[in-house]
Parts: sequence; C-alpha cells; structure tokens
Amino acid sequence: MKHFPLGPAETNRPVMIIKVLFGAGCIVLGLIWLIFNIRNSGPEFSLWITILFLFGFGLFQIWAGIGRSARFINVDESLILLRKSSILPAQKFSRDNLDAIALYAMSIVFFKKNGKKTILRFGTEYSEFINPAKDAVIEFAESNNIKVSTPDEPE
Repeated sequence: MKHFPLGPAETNRPVMIIKVLFGAGCIVLGLIWLIFNIRNSGPEFSLWITILFLFGFGLFQIWAGIGRSARFINVDESLILLRKSSILPAQKFSRDNLDAIALYAMSIVFFKKNGKKTILRFGTEYSEFINPAKDAVIEFAESNNIKVSTPDEPE
C-alpha cells in the first residue's frame, strides 16, 4: 500500500500529547465557564456560543492529537482510500465502483459508476506528493482496467 499525506501529518509524540492536553484543557475550561456563568448571570446566547466553541475546539484537538484527523490518499492494488476531510470518514474506491479517473495538474477526479464524482484537490504546500500520488493512481487504474484521462496535456 502506498500512502500519501494531503496535509501536515503530525507524528511527533510530544506535539500529539500537547494537542490532547490542550483539547482536554479547552473542555475543562468550557465546563468551568458554564458552571460559573450559569450560577452568576444565567444562560445567555453568547455564553452558549463560547461554550460550544470551547467544546468543539477541544474535541477537535483531542481528535487531532490521537491521529484521527490526518488527510491522506492510500493506493493499493485493488483499492483507493481517500480522506479529504479531517472530520469525515475516508472514501473507498475499488474497480467495482469506479468508471473513470481524470488527472489534472492540481487535482484528480474520480468518476463513480453511479454517476457521482469525487474531486481531490492538491494544495501547493505539499507538492512533493502530487506526482507520486498521480503515478500510483495511474498504476491502480491500469491494473484494474479503469479509463484514465489527462485533459491538461496537449495532444
């Protein structure tokens, strides 16, 4: 299996621990803020927005600290696993559900047999992974008889 990160994959253990601790601290601060302000001033709209933000941010920091928010594309002989969002689950593409693949300079478009398409947009910050990821997708498509087009290339 070939793994290509789509963003900053933080595998440094101290940084991951700090993220988890910071996230837990945000959640604890949100609880303290909730208890203190409900007792003193009653519930207000801005209070609830602040508490929801602290809880949401804290949960995301914990999620990132345990390594669950990494964005990536994994290419295997029979499967492509794509995680475009740090929150949503990964999408699976196999030869059974892929109709075609289009390769552009900064993106890959996966056309499914049900008519839907998924666009993977590469950023410019991690450009060293673009061509190897494209090569792996081409290799996957050739071994599974999936049509590949490159509309950017002149004919």
